[in-house]
Amino acid sequence: MQLNGQYFGVARQAFGAGLHIRKDLLAEKGLKLPKVYDPDVIDVAKKCQDPSKDLWGFGQTLNRCDDGNGFMQNILWDYGGSAWDKDGKPALATTFLKENTVALQFAVDTIQKHKIQPPGVMAWTDPSNNEAYMAGKLVSTNNGASLYYAMVSKKHALADKTQVVLTPGGPAGSFIFSGTYNWGIFKASKHADLCEDLVRWVEDEKRFEEYMKSSIGQAGAVYKARAEHPYWKTDPNFEGMLQNILRSVWPGYPGPITPAAIEVQAQYILCDMAGRVVVGGLSPEAALKEAHKRIEDVYRIRSRA
Repeated sequence: MQLNGQYFGVARQAFGAGLHIRKDLLAEKGLKLPKVYDPDVIDVAKKCQDPSKDLWGFGQTLNRCDDGNGFMQNILWDYGGSAWDKDGKPALATTFLKENTVALQFAVDTIQKHKIQPPGVMAWTDPSNNEAYMAGKLVSTNNGASLYYAMVSKKHALADKTQVVLTPGGPAGSFIFSGTYNWGIFKASKHADLCEDLVRWVEDEKRFEEYMKSSIGQAGAVYKARAEHPYWKTDPNFEGMLQNILRSVWPGYPGPITPAAIEVQAQYILCDMAGRVVVGGLSPEAALKEAHKRIEDVYRIRSRA
């Protein structure tokens, strides 16, 4: 793992993800798998959901959690926007105000206008959509491979009825942020040599292969040879997960990855922005400008460090 010319760790894996969707329900309606959020996901959700039976078309919280954070970052990029410009400066309500306004409005519309999301979705945290999907209450949801892993490993009835596809996109394309896991060793460690030996042992290709196969899509490849492993052809649901990893971008895109970009992510500023519209009643533009000020504060402080 390299940043600004310095190596800070050894990359281990990326967490596979994708849109999990009930292919059996789509087949009943004669619908195709969605490729973009609007109109595809909206159309599929409306035609397949049945609120009277507590079955909802789309489960995607905008709340303060990793699921909400990931969706809000991705949807800005999908609509041609971002929280940052190419130089790594705040751009939420300046350079990309127009694009971000449309993106935020779409995210809010899934709840307020299209009504394809379950009641209380803004109170959800990371496990909530997994639980709702496995309970048969969702037609589709974005999630890491952990959801598919849980269904397959438990021989859940919905495992064979689920298709995992590339995360849908918007007018500017389909984007997903990178979530790589890395090994790091503290400089002050008294046993740095043993730590290095452990990393070498764990990352041995034979051992990683065993781990990868038992992880059911969760141990995504970060090295070319691992991405070309035959394992990724053993399940059609792995294709979307792998492609999401291979085309992922970093927090801070289209600029560089920076401490400020990571801090904004850690503070859930984009989630708070969405909440200010859905719960607080602000207009998307007002919420964007409010969040932009917070991002500027983070940028200012981090730039001094």
